[in-house]
Amino acid sequence: MSDEESGKMPVVSEPLNEFGSSWTEDKANMVFEYAKAYLTAMKNQRFQLLYFDGFAGSGDVQLKDETLMESVALRVMGISEPRRFDRYVMVELGKKKATSLREKLGERFPVLQDRTWVIEDDCNAQLRNLSEYLKANSYHRVLAFLDPCGMQVDHAAVETLKDLHADVWILFPSGIGANRNLFRDVSKMKPENFKSVERILGITEQEIREHYYEPTLFDGITDKRDGGIERTLELYRTKLQQLFKHVSKTKEIRNSGGGIMYHLLMTSQEPLAIRIADHIIKKYSGRK
Repeated sequence: MSDEESGKMPVVSEPLNEFGSSWTEDKANMVFEYAKAYLTAMKNQRFQLLYFDGFAGSGDVQLKDETLMESVALRVMGISEPRRFDRYVMVELGKKKATSLREKLGERFPVLQDRTWVIEDDCNAQLRNLSEYLKANSYHRVLAFLDPCGMQVDHAAVETLKDLHADVWILFPSGIGANRNLFRDVSKMKPENFKSVERILGITEQEIREHYYEPTLFDGITDKRDGGIERTLELYRTKLQQLFKHVSKTKEIRNSGGGIMYHLLMTSQEPLAIRIADHIIKKYSGRK
């Protein structure tokens, strides 16, 4: 087995330029391991397989200890056995990052240039394009990785994949996204706070008020219920289950102080896919 196929790469990259904890590596390893299992499960199938990376980055990222880690996109492209993906779509909004990624892919994988696209665009727009592509090409299957650094993924864009054959790994900003926009006193929330939560969860302002807040007994203030992050995750999983038949367990991603930043999870129409994802998530459970 080559270094590329084993995942032992000299360098790691993420859409963000700098990170500093083992969860960054765990996240990359989890998606890479799933991609290997996905291609193994599909090795004798005649489907056309597409890998979609919504935040492909520049190809590498510098960690706080100054080491470099290769991106999930490059690692997935390095898989050649038992089969490759038939198409690779790398979406990166930043011009400099997209240019860097093109250069790295050209150097590393010149033989794959005719099946690889690096697209400078917003992930949400390309998710909508992906859904139209899948509707027009029923014999295609997609593995997608959505790895935002914050609240960039609109639920309305994810909704376009409803009932389509896509396995989607999502880094959901349960802590750094929705929870930071939900103030303890709802009267202090601004319209932009509501809009941010509405956009990533696909719910209305009234639903936000009902799900997260309750009146206090004496002072007339509508106060935030306890367990905001847990409520957000539960709600998000419910929303995903309305789009896909199955949703995996979740991997908590915490900062160095122990606070929850994200939850990593996967959705699919196939129960086998979820069993594989759950196995990988369990393997990495308990890590920070």
